[in-house]
Amino acid sequence: KEVKKQFIDEPGQMRLLIVVDKLLTGFDAPSATYLYIDKQMADHNLFQAICRVNRLDGDDKEYGYIIDYKDLFRSLDKAISDYTQGAFDGYDKEDVAGLLKDRLEQAKLDLDNALEMVRALCEPVKAPKDQNDYRHYFCCKSGANADELAEKEALRLMLYQSVAK
Repeated sequence: KEVKKQFIDEPGQMRLLIVVDKLLTGFDAPSATYLYIDKQMADHNLFQAICRVNRLDGDDKEYGYIIDYKDLFRSLDKAISDYTQGAFDGYDKEDVAGLLKDRLEQAKLDLDNALEMVRALCEPVKAPKDQNDYRHYFCCKSGANADELAEKEALRLMLYQSVAK
């Protein structure tokens, strides 16, 4: 009970929580991001497990990640069919929101956006644009002092932010 309370009250302090047959119902932890499934689950229990990581927790969490060691998602078409036929009408909208979102399509959009941001950020780099040219653009030439490095810090931060998402 203490661990559950800590996970709810201070999710940032709990990096890993291992459970077996617990915390699938009557428990909400939007900060949970990864779910590793290593046992057979089906129907309602599988849906409840997915919902543990499906809830959003601020702008830094777009969706949860499920690592499925038991290949339980082979029958995902049936789950989608059940969902679209009203099988989950009794569930909270927050639990099912985003469940059927096309993650691959969203990931491609995110990648395309990041690539465009990097292209725009690197446009001022002079040709031939090899590794050293980029290194000098973002970090200065060899032997640069702290002031020169500090001047380039904003560029480096923009680069990191554009590829970190």
